[in-house]
Amino acid sequence: MSRLIWPVVKVHFARFFSRDLARLALTALFLGSALLVETPALAQDGTYNPTQPCTPWPQCAAQPQGQGGGGSGGQPAMPPPPTHRWINVAIAAATHPDANDAWVIWDTGQNVKRVEADVVAACTRSMGAGCKVEMSGTNGSITVARNANGWLILGWGTSANDASKAALKQCQTEKMQCTVQKSYTAKAWQKRIGGNEPDRIKTYFPDINAYTLKLALVTWPSSAPQDPRWFGKTWLSTGTRGRVAAERKAMEKCAQDTGTQCVIGQGSIGGVIMRFRASTDGKFYYASALSRSDAEETLKEYCRLKMDGAKCYLETIFDSETEAEIIVDDGSAAG
Repeated sequence: MSRLIWPVVKVHFARFFSRDLARLALTALFLGSALLVETPALAQDGTYNPTQPCTPWPQCAAQPQGQGGGGSGGQPAMPPPPTHRWINVAIAAATHPDANDAWVIWDTGQNVKRVEADVVAACTRSMGAGCKVEMSGTNGSITVARNANGWLILGWGTSANDASKAALKQCQTEKMQCTVQKSYTAKAWQKRIGGNEPDRIKTYFPDINAYTLKLALVTWPSSAPQDPRWFGKTWLSTGTRGRVAAERKAMEKCAQDTGTQCVIGQGSIGGVIMRFRASTDGKFYYASALSRSDAEETLKEYCRLKMDGAKCYLETIFDSETEAEIIVDDGSAAG
């Protein structure tokens, strides 16, 4: 409010003006001071109309009605303080080489590092050593997909749809056949300031009996065997639970027979391995599928992606659930 400095009226005022004129002069000074008072800007309906926007969340409550928009001394009322705050939520997924599913924690207000530690701990309680954080972030989505071998492919995005696209794009780039299994989305939410709402944490921990599956693996020598009788042979090891144990068992058997180092040419976790012949060269090859029921369709797509569209003829299916050690005479094999 502007201040008016009150004029000094001397006692000799009457020497120059009459009493009536003096009263008129004093009245005019009083009126002048009233005209100099600043008033708040008012909208057409008489309420205060602020020129600056209020806080984005929550929206400003309606201003009090009346002259000056409320507040003391005719001053405009300030916007009410915010009642909620945004909570950035974390999400993290952990995997283990012996499982074909992921452990996920999401929709929690804890920081990412804490959530990463918690999800690895959950995985470790089920699987033991070997768990690792596969993907993490805030306010986003993680999609879990599987390729034809049963191995996991994870994708990240701002939504479940974007995360699925990212996972499938990775599969397309690497010429893998993938199927989306699940998506998990962490969305930022509003928490009342000073409130006691609990954390909205969500978890997915797979059943290890359902997702710690047996494997089927194909191995062959990395160089010519010392004994000619092993030329053109392929070793299949099926029915062993756990990737590490299955790989060790498969390669040890091949190395023991051939006297040379062996490599894994193809593998399936919880699915099947297909032995097939290609129309281009007549050789035997190996590929994987998630189940017997989709083996032929998977093989057709496999040959389109990786064998320049050659016609492929399915010969044998080896099930990962059946425990066996098999040596197959392929002449020469590839996968």
